[in-house]
Parts: sequence; C-alpha cells; structure tokens
Amino acid sequence: MRGPFVADLVWKTFADPERQWVDDNGVEHVLRQASTGTVTGDVNFAASNVFNSDWDPATKNGAVFGSYVFRSDDETWEGDFAGRMSAEESAGTWDGRSNQGRRLAGTFVQIGEGAYRCEWYVLGIES
Repeated sequence: MRGPFVADLVWKTFADPERQWVDDNGVEHVLRQASTGTVTGDVNFAASNVFNSDWDPATKNGAVFGSYVFRSDDETWEGDFAGRMSAEESAGTWDGRSNQGRRLAGTFVQIGEGAYRCEWYVLGIES
C-alpha cells in the first residue's frame, strides 16, 4: 500500500444535468450532471465526473454519488464516489481502478465552492 496522497480537486465546468426535479416531499434531485476540473497536489490529473444528488431543503441534508475519471500522461483512474452533504459541507469516500491494474480508496471533504481536499491510498496490483 502506498500513500496517503493528498491533493485538491477543483471543478471548473458544469454541464446542464440530464434531469432535474423536485419530488412530492420537496426533495431536489439532480441526475447525471457532467463536470470537468483539475486535481493538484501530491499528484496532478485532469478530472471529469458525472454527478448525482438528492437534497432535502427542509433538513438541509442530502446525498451525492456518481462516477469519475482522473487522467495523467501516465495513468487513468476510473471509479465511483458517494457521500453526504449538508449546509456546511460535502464529504464522502471514493474508490477506483487504474489502467495499470492498481486499486485506490480515499476520502473527500469540501473546502470551498466546487473545491475538495482528497486523500487516498493506492492498494497495489490486482492479480
């Protein structure tokens, strides 16, 4: 196992979601919103994701989940993320695999608007 690696993820562009609605309970849903950004720190990547969320304005709590791709000249990582959000922050976990057969696991915590501090470990070579 190698790590932890620490880097900041900043989302820079946001496409319109494929679908967005409010259900009968007042929960706001966002489905398949693509975004692009950068990861800088211990490692550097171009980042993209497809984001989903469920937000309850009455409780000021919700869920975030989706998929991501991190690309560098040497390696491409793909995986999934899931977490919770509140009026104060968004935080969660993510995992993935690289095109070189390595696996990673990590966490993210919101540090600003569209910005997250990420920490992860590379778990080794898959057989």
